[in-house]
Amino acid sequence: MDNQTGDLQNSLRNILNSQDINTVEGFFGLERSKMSETTRFLIAKVVASDDKYLIKDQFATMLSHVENAAFEYFKPLILAILANETKTNQRMYDIILKGLNNHSTASSLTPSRVRTGNTSSHTNYSGHLHHYIRALRGELKGLWYHAPDLVKSFIDQDHIHPAFRPQPDENFINEKCNEQLADTNQSTMLKWIDSLFEYCTRLDQQSPNAQTSRIWRSHPNAYVTGIDWKRKLDGAITHRHAPVGNHIRDILVPFEIKNRKKYARTAAIGLAKYVAEVFKSQPTRSYVVGLTLCGTWMQLWKFDRSGAIGSELFDVKANPENLKNFFALIQRLLTCDKRFLGFDPSFIDINGQASTGTHKQQKIQIKTKTTHLSGDELQKYLIKDSWQPLDRAVEGEILCDVTAGNAPHVARYSHHEDVHVDDKRIDIESHVRGGIAFKKSENIPADHEPAPPEDTTNSSDAPSYPEEPENCFINRVHRRLIWKDGGTSIWEVDSPVALLEALEGCIRGHQAILLAGYLHRDISINNLMVAKQTDNPARKSFVIDLDVAVDHRTQSPEDLHTRTGTRIFMSSNLLAGKHTHSFVDDLESFFWVLIWICIHHRDDKSTNINTSDWNKQDSLALGMIKGSYLKTPQLLTMLFRPQYKNSEPLICCVEEFAQIMDNSGVRTMEAKTLYSHILNIFRKAQGKLIVPAQ
Repeated sequence: MDNQTGDLQNSLRNILNSQDINTVEGFFGLERSKMSETTRFLIAKVVASDDKYLIKDQFATMLSHVENAAFEYFKPLILAILANETKTNQRMYDIILKGLNNHSTASSLTPSRVRTGNTSSHTNYSGHLHHYIRALRGELKGLWYHAPDLVKSFIDQDHIHPAFRPQPDENFINEKCNEQLADTNQSTMLKWIDSLFEYCTRLDQQSPNAQTSRIWRSHPNAYVTGIDWKRKLDGAITHRHAPVGNHIRDILVPFEIKNRKKYARTAAIGLAKYVAEVFKSQPTRSYVVGLTLCGTWMQLWKFDRSGAIGSELFDVKANPENLKNFFALIQRLLTCDKRFLGFDPSFIDINGQASTGTHKQQKIQIKTKTTHLSGDELQKYLIKDSWQPLDRAVEGEILCDVTAGNAPHVARYSHHEDVHVDDKRIDIESHVRGGIAFKKSENIPADHEPAPPEDTTNSSDAPSYPEEPENCFINRVHRRLIWKDGGTSIWEVDSPVALLEALEGCIRGHQAILLAGYLHRDISINNLMVAKQTDNPARKSFVIDLDVAVDHRTQSPEDLHTRTGTRIFMSSNLLAGKHTHSFVDDLESFFWVLIWICIHHRDDKSTNINTSDWNKQDSLALGMIKGSYLKTPQLLTMLFRPQYKNSEPLICCVEEFAQIMDNSGVRTMEAKTLYSHILNIFRKAQGKLIVPAQ
């Protein structure tokens, strides 16, 4: 499409001609507001046409120029649109880029960065892996710690005396240590590692206490399945009986291999990328162990919800002692109890179904989508396991308080607890990293070493970004919360009227939480639910996840100024850092949830939709983009999927909702008044969509 002759040029010319603009002078003679509106329409048309992702990276820059009335950047574009010479789409993109680059004296967009979430909250990253890597680097920056005793600690943690462990033959160790390798490329190193694992498996099988339930698999040319992008994993330890293939749910210990020691940092980032996916597909993991091998230099890593600790780098072939340690390590990885690989012992598998025990005798039976007490399948529950900062208010206590007031459209409290194992509370510092003096270790610097030639995720065509701020270690505790309501994500709604009804209910739930004294602060598609089986109007849709909620009656302005939430759905005000977080910001988040659902299908992997790119924007730039959209919501509704785009009542609802949130006086409105205005818009739209019974 990018080379179709005159296609984009004609579309842009039609926009100008529809407003009687036939010359460059005519465009620049417009009033500022009209010039701004026209330019936004031109930008939207350009970006919508860019199915090759040639210019979408400039979207935020173009909108920032509109906000700053820097219309001179667009003069080459206007000239090209109105020229008699027909131009291909590619030529139009080149002209736009040249115009943006030729005005380098204008103020650049260098916003300060504020941590707003984690990679698990990113929505629809699709194929743009370098943006995900950038987010992952930022999330882990400052949270990589040297832990010199990590290898020894892992080998010794199962408390089996060395005398009772199968020991490798000295001749084998010497042979593998002295083996001459042609090079240290991936294929060579994988072949060498394969031989170690094969020997280890044979050795263990000769033991009377053989317990190998895992196997080493290396399929460097096979893609990992179960993730949103095409990537290959060098090798991994998996369940012995896992299906052949590289599905992320079967990966127990991932390996990342590079050919030089100098790429150790790149290897660690690559490993972290897979670990993030393992956490998503195996949610009962408290931590994930992984290895990097750069040439013959190995490093053991342990990732948890507070960052990562890594062993010292050591050359496994430097001497027999180092190779023995490496062999003992892979021996433990193959045979140790699952809890030493990070699996939560409070969850057990029963005939393929997950089950979690509580301190009470009755157990919670978990199937794919429904949860119930054993012996009672009528009452459905939702179970939430999370790792919360120790100093954060306990979500279970907040929800218990809200439930006591019989709040409608809010998940009802049933039970909460800090998870314990062996009568000890599970947290990161004392349990997950117990015995490892990581705080006294040097924090691994977030250097940016050169990427190896085969590493396409760090190639020169990936965009550059402002420097990320440092993080600091936060000790987190494992908490479990059970709601007495079951449902599915608001993603599951399948019609305009169902979507409007569900959102109206959730907005009422948010208001009920506010009236109970709490501000939610994280409205997103993941925190809004629908229950299709209930006849109770107050339970048909409801709000969940109060883990970042605060008591707005006691919080100081400084506490409320912390930017919290899921960036995709965060308000333009919070992204710009203009005001403290209030209920107004959460209400704007409902607007962005509405927009997101209308544009994206829950199974959509498309990369051609403007909102898919929001994850990669700086906070200030994204705030400006959203502010621009609130002024001109038609730029969003033109991207809606057909069933929503063709619903006039829904489109009117979106436009009126945007108008309210864009009102300069919205933050001075009383909560009751603002909620009433927004809810009336939703009710009015539903009234037009519901056909009266004859």
